[in-house]
Amino acid sequence: MPAGNRTHGPMILLGAVLLIPGGCSQRDQTVRSTRALVQEPVRLDGDAVLIEVAEAKEGDMNETAVVTVVDDAAVVARPRVRTEEPSPTKPLPAVAPEVRARELLLQAAGDDWALLRANAIEALMVRPDLLEPVATLGLLDDNRGVRFVSLMAIGRCGLCDLSDAVEASLDDPSESVRAAAIYALHACDRVVNPGPLGEMAFSSDPEVRGNAFMILGLLGEPSAAGLIRAAVGQETGLVDPARVRLIDLQAAAALVRLGDLREIDPIRAALFAPTDQAELTALSIQLIAQLNDEGARQMLVRLVEAPTRESRPPEIRLSAAETIAALGARDPAPLLRLASEYVESPRPEIRAQVASLLGEADDGASRALLVRLMEDPNPIVRISAAGSTLKLAGDEQTDGPALH
Repeated sequence: MPAGNRTHGPMILLGAVLLIPGGCSQRDQTVRSTRALVQEPVRLDGDAVLIEVAEAKEGDMNETAVVTVVDDAAVVARPRVRTEEPSPTKPLPAVAPEVRARELLLQAAGDDWALLRANAIEALMVRPDLLEPVATLGLLDDNRGVRFVSLMAIGRCGLCDLSDAVEASLDDPSESVRAAAIYALHACDRVVNPGPLGEMAFSSDPEVRGNAFMILGLLGEPSAAGLIRAAVGQETGLVDPARVRLIDLQAAAALVRLGDLREIDPIRAALFAPTDQAELTALSIQLIAQLNDEGARQMLVRLVEAPTRESRPPEIRLSAAETIAALGARDPAPLLRLASEYVESPRPEIRAQVASLLGEADDGASRALLVRLMEDPNPIVRISAAGSTLKLAGDEQTDGPALH
């Protein structure tokens, strides 16, 4: 199953939707996912859940259809015109941006589109008080991706009052969901057997193997390093070599978390993968954010500022800029300049990335743009803007902990 690339057509979608481990009070400093927009369905690992994306065939927007794999079935959700959109002749009453953001996220948490539900849960990590009831329902969701996101959010935000409910997820039919339940219980200091993660690390399913590596790294047990190295060399059968490289990067990140700092080198090197291997660049940017790799800052700057003849696709530039900001760049001016290049993009996934980037630019201009993007015609853009709005509101009160 070939991985999509990003040269003259389909592009990688970064930045906004499914959870990757990050600080509970810092939504998108370390939270991103990798997906590909392609003409034919393609399976591609994100750091949290496996999704598929295909060309849309219906709806006025004619953009993309998201297909989330649920065991052996597929749940298709396509962009559509929403009846709840405000009428041009009957505008909604003005409300404070933070209030509007909460409304959008809580509404999305009950949407019939699984991707929106997962987005909402991930965005609400900056507000654990709002997250708890939503994540509780997420544990029972029909979609395994939503269940996975809910468990990871519970663990990252320390919602340990839900531990009894989390224990039931140890019997979930999805191995990835069971792995996330082990993580959530461990984060809440519950006694839990991590043994199943060892078996998952040798799985022939790339999604399961990648998630097992990620969670073994998060558990922080140094003895797991040998198991991860052994699993990396395991026969992968008919899995596309491009996907194998993605899994290897996830393994490298887990080993860095477990203390082997030499493994940061292949992650940094992947920043400059050939354009036909753009998924590697996308994932390496995510991992650098997760690992708080200050040493990669200038490499990320090169991705953002490369001259025209070497310029990277907009999603790579936006993702790299967001990671630079997450590493500690507080001057909003460069972020706003980059955001202004793409805020009018006809592609909703790019506008969603702009909204996510603006969550790192605490400035009056960025807040005004987020208010505008919260009324975007595309629901993914609205949710991304709402998450950034809540993040900036939370940053006024406290700076969240950095990811280590």
